[in-house]
Amino acid sequence: MSPKRYHVMTFGCRVNQSDTTAIMNDLESHAFERSSTHLDADVVILNTCTVTHRSDADVRKAAQRIRRENPEAKVVVAGCFAQRAPEQVAALPTVDAVVGHAHRSQLPIIADEILTSTSNEEDATAHSARIAHTTLEGVPPESLPAVNPHAFVFERTRPFVKIQDGCDAPCTYCVIPSVRGAARSAPVGEVMTAVSSLIEQGHFEVVVAGVHLGTYGARLDPPSDLVSLVKQILALDGLGRLRLSCIEPMAFPLALADLAAENAKLAPHFHLPLQSGSDRILKRMVRPYRARDYGRIVSYIRERVPSACIGTDIIVGFPGETEEDFRATAAFAESVGLDYIHVFSYSPREGTAAMRLPAHVDPRIVKERSRRLHAVAEARWAAFLDRQLDRTLPAVTLAPSSKNGAPSMLALADNYAPIETELSAGLMPNQSVALRITERRGTILAGVLAGGYPLNSRARPSSGVAR
Repeated sequence: MSPKRYHVMTFGCRVNQSDTTAIMNDLESHAFERSSTHLDADVVILNTCTVTHRSDADVRKAAQRIRRENPEAKVVVAGCFAQRAPEQVAALPTVDAVVGHAHRSQLPIIADEILTSTSNEEDATAHSARIAHTTLEGVPPESLPAVNPHAFVFERTRPFVKIQDGCDAPCTYCVIPSVRGAARSAPVGEVMTAVSSLIEQGHFEVVVAGVHLGTYGARLDPPSDLVSLVKQILALDGLGRLRLSCIEPMAFPLALADLAAENAKLAPHFHLPLQSGSDRILKRMVRPYRARDYGRIVSYIRERVPSACIGTDIIVGFPGETEEDFRATAAFAESVGLDYIHVFSYSPREGTAAMRLPAHVDPRIVKERSRRLHAVAEARWAAFLDRQLDRTLPAVTLAPSSKNGAPSMLALADNYAPIETELSAGLMPNQSVALRITERRGTILAGVLAGGYPLNSRARPSSGVAR
């Protein structure tokens, strides 16, 4: 009997990528064999995002492409889109099964059943996708799927550990609380074991991630918090660097900036989603801070860690956003000193409070404002990169590249600056190096090896995935 082959396509954030690893582990424990492509897979799992309409459209296109290029494959849609709109996803003629978050552990069984189901049913032409779904809204945290910090993404030079899931924030535009449930955290001991395992495997940098990372530990017994956990991780022998993923400003502990100032192992890089620089729009979003509060956080980080890279997310075209509101956002993003900006056009999501708000913005205006804010973002990023010129930055090598013709190595500085350096003999992914920055090449830097290298001896073969 030939092995059952599977392939997973992941859409969305780092938390989704961690969930994909858990899915892969579950499938392989049920005798499925991984395929590197959907073309020869028996079952293809789409682990989806549903933050915007574009996210949903990407999933539909992927399902159509799989059906066109591998008609015999079964298609299973899992993740946030499956959780938000199971009936809508099941109605797609290219989908064979829909698996919500609460039923993710059953995915191998469901995949096996749809693969082995007979084709001599009463109406073989009728489309009927199997649905495994449970509503997560109102479900107590202890009844939700546990957070698994051991689901590493191995095909990365910088693996990350998912330590938190779910969200209790009432932001009017967001579907995440309804698709992932209440906020919950992985136990401290399990997180420490997971990070220790990655260190023992030779990884130099580890990233910790969560949906609402700043709330980590609040519901644990006994309670914990992100600062305490970070301190424990930083004390682990052999850790090269710890990087934190996105932290909401209303839950950002200023003590993290103090730790970054005192301990070089904590990356001086903070991603704090602003969403709007207009206090009126922040109020409509039900974000529990105002622009001045956000500015104080950024100022404190700058004071404690002058070299830090600070990035953000901004939503353009939220219902009721006027030209004055938009200009306030763009001006604030520049004046507060942000280094990079991820620009998102507002996307109405069914079930969110923002859908019921008046004065939705014309899509043509949203597109034009998005273009203008992208220009601000490009200028901010260029300014950040230019400030790195003639500096020597600690970095971790990621993967070989030939982007500019000559063989080179991509690296990531501790402050998140991407650097391209000459591919010297003995230089491999996952090495700690010091790079003297010589020039900016568009959206990345160029640098040369400074002093002795590598600074660590934990280089290992890489899949070539540079993250």
